[in-house]
Amino acid sequence: MGTSDTISKLWYLSQINLFSAMEQDEMKQMEEMTQMCTTPKNEPVYLPGDPATSIYLLKKGRIRISRLSEEGKQIILSILEPGDIFGELALIEEAGEQDSIAEAMEDSLLCLVRKEDFENFLAMHPDLNLRVTKWMGLRLRQITNQMDALVFKSAEQRLLELLQRLSQEYPKPVKDGMLINLTLTHQELGELTNIARPTVTELLKKLENKGLIRFEKRRVVVLNPQLSER
Repeated sequence: MGTSDTISKLWYLSQINLFSAMEQDEMKQMEEMTQMCTTPKNEPVYLPGDPATSIYLLKKGRIRISRLSEEGKQIILSILEPGDIFGELALIEEAGEQDSIAEAMEDSLLCLVRKEDFENFLAMHPDLNLRVTKWMGLRLRQITNQMDALVFKSAEQRLLELLQRLSQEYPKPVKDGMLINLTLTHQELGELTNIARPTVTELLKKLENKGLIRFEKRRVVVLNPQLSER
């Protein structure tokens, strides 16, 4: 790898949220054990049953993590932006298999780290190990809460809580509320909440009529910060 490629790779690594506090020499160690690759739009990074042997660092693009319900319906668990990490199942199970689908929503640039290399790196850096452990716990709690909502809450409640969460995860303050700085189709909102697309459209219109949200260039502005409590 040439000098310019190394510098570019180091810059991308520095943008990963969990690595932002690392020293330059630690970043260099990480750079030496990663491999960059691209995944075209709509192509999978991995599928259920694929070996869980690598950790993935998202540099550019967007990745959708989803599972299939017993009825074969796709349920989105999360949508990842640059700076996010995924494939953490490799750190949890020995010789495990992926249990979800990771798919590029647009042309994406990734860094791959072999499970063994990442585990060895964490063992040498306790502070990072602690951050990764906390992050994995948070990710698991988010997924658990989301799956519980699919079972115990109404369609309207699920959509309300999703909009509130997205306004916190992808915030862009505007004069009358918080814009969700993420473009999602009604189909994708439905897959995130297990709601049929026509129902999503009806519920969004209902919220707009109530003055709780508005639309700005295909994005949602949450006008009431306590939307999920209504």
